[in-house]
Amino acid sequence: VNGCVGYYVYRKEGSGSFKKLATVKGEGKVTYTDKTAKNGKTYTYKVKAYDGKVLSADSATKKITFISAPKAKSIATAKAGVTFTWNKVTGATGYEVYRATGNGSFQKIVTVKKGSVIKFVDKSAKKGKTYKYKVRAVKGSAKSAFSSVKTIKDKY
Repeated sequence: VNGCVGYYVYRKEGSGSFKKLATVKGEGKVTYTDKTAKNGKTYTYKVKAYDGKVLSADSATKKITFISAPKAKSIATAKAGVTFTWNKVTGATGYEVYRATGNGSFQKIVTVKKGSVIKFVDKSAKKGKTYKYKVRAVKGSAKSAFSSVKTIKDKY
């Protein structure tokens, strides 16, 4: 909002009431990361611009279900392919696995449709090529942030 000093970020959990979560200074394109969100909780957010004691009307609201990012655990090569594993995320209904070859960009290669499955065997990996893998958890339409990246050169 032109001419504002900053923004107040409000959040409510479930059907609760809105509470001020943060003050973000600056009028330009501003972002805020909620580092206090809990896995599996549904939150609604809204923002107000401020200039001194003058407040704007509420922004539109955005409702999301937060889901924690999985942690990449291991990666190994074998004749059967590259095996990539991660930790289970409570409440996840599935996972999206992404792969990059060499210095290429990441592409989704599989959607695992069970939250209890925490392993993927990439049978399409080719001997001598270097691969990078990352994963994110899914719960309905909610998607987590990505795990860290695991890199390996296929030996088989």
